[in-house]
Amino acid sequence: MRSKPVIGISGGIDVSRGGPLGDIKSSVPQDYIHSVEKAGGIAIILPVTEDEESARIIMELTDGLLLTGGHDVDPGTYGEEPLPMLQETLPIRDRFESLLIEEAMKCGKPILGICRGAQILNASLGGTLHQDLSYANGSRLCHDQKTDGRFPSHSLLVNENTILSEIMARDQKVNSFHHQSVKHTAPGFIVSAISKDGVIEAIEMEWPHSSEMEEKPFVVGIQCHPEAMVDEEVWALELFRRFVTEARRVMK
Repeated sequence: MRSKPVIGISGGIDVSRGGPLGDIKSSVPQDYIHSVEKAGGIAIILPVTEDEESARIIMELTDGLLLTGGHDVDPGTYGEEPLPMLQETLPIRDRFESLLIEEAMKCGKPILGICRGAQILNASLGGTLHQDLSYANGSRLCHDQKTDGRFPSHSLLVNENTILSEIMARDQKVNSFHHQSVKHTAPGFIVSAISKDGVIEAIEMEWPHSSEMEEKPFVVGIQCHPEAMVDEEVWALELFRRFVTEARRVMK
């Protein structure tokens, strides 16, 4: 029997011109793999595919789903037309990750969405996004830092009685590399952290106390990039450890 849970990490599609063996590549930044392994899990990259059955089989074979950063989410996912500040989208990835999320939820497996991952988590389950923070009233802070991602930029205000409040300080400094954000949370989700200019920075699935579930479901989305900070910040590694621990519980 396996002693470590297997974490499926959603991959992106990179296009590089001039390669002798093909221009299109499936990949994820190595920091995600390092973070999962450091937290005690086994990392597997999930390539984007149009095969719908793959999502079901993948979630049967894995114990947790890590949704990574990347392209803007296609606004059609949440019923909007594209606005001028929208950047490059990858609808095939949106569709596949939405299927992965659906299957993970059916199986009761933990989900951690990071940056774009938090956005597709919210959008695929019925929430909406700001296509650019210039459309968000009151957004004034720099949410796309120019410094090394290992180091924090702005602060989060973490709400009490949330999973993040068990991991992060009430006023927590984080890194920041995004221009989109959650506008309205999906049904069944709550806001677990905001920036000091009011931008939603983290969401998680609500835990109805009347539910038969003994523990809070670990379905969490966060805008910052903890995978870049696991060697520098205690909270970042603890977030991955909590995620992997939840995946281990499901595995058993």
